[in-house]
Amino acid sequence: MPDTPHAADDGPQSDPGSPAGLPGRARAAVFFDRDGVINESPGEGYVLSPDDFTLRPGAAQAVAAARAAGRLTVLVTNQRCVGLGLLSGRGLESIHRKMQLELEAAAGVPIDVVYACTADDDDHPERKPHPGMALRAAREHGIDLASSWMIGDQDKDIRFARAAGLAGVIRVASGKPRQLSADAEVQDMHQAAAELAARLLRR
Repeated sequence: MPDTPHAADDGPQSDPGSPAGLPGRARAAVFFDRDGVINESPGEGYVLSPDDFTLRPGAAQAVAAARAAGRLTVLVTNQRCVGLGLLSGRGLESIHRKMQLELEAAAGVPIDVVYACTADDDDHPERKPHPGMALRAAREHGIDLASSWMIGDQDKDIRFARAAGLAGVIRVASGKPRQLSADAEVQDMHQAAAELAARLLRR
C-alpha cells in the first residue's frame, strides 16, 4: 500500500478457492466495515499496531457465511489515521496481515479483497459514506452491487450501502449515534453471521 494520504487499496487478497477466482461474470459480494465489525472498536481512537487489533467474536463466522454462499468478501474501511500521519501505509498493511491470519485461523477464510481509504478529507469520493470503494470494487472485481450486502456498525455504513445501490445492510449494535435504520439490526457478530446466512439463502 502506498504511504500516501489518499484512497489506498491493499490489493486483492484472494484465496485460490474463493469466489474471486471466478472470471467472466458479475458476482455478488458482502462488504464488511472493519473497526467495530471485524475487530473490536478502538472507540474514539485508532488501531495503530497489530497489537491493538482484536478480532471480534463471530466476525470470522460472518466472513465464512458469506463465502459459503458463494459471495466475494470485501473489506471497506476508512483509515484517516494514515492521512493524519499517525500510521504509515506499511503499518496499516501489517495490521491487515494480522487480521487475515486471525480470520483464517478462526474459520479458514480470510477476506478476499481489502480496500482502505486513508484520506483526511470527508469529501474524498472513496471515504465512506461516499460509495467510491464499492464502485471501485465493482469495476475491479466484476461485482453486482444490486445483489450485494453490507455489514457495518454506523450510520455512515448504511449511507454507503444505499449510495452504492446495495441490496441491504446489517447493522451491528454499537454505542455510536443512530439516525438511520438498517435492513436488519443485530447485537453481535454471531447474530450478524446467522442473519447474513439466512438472507443469502433466500436468494
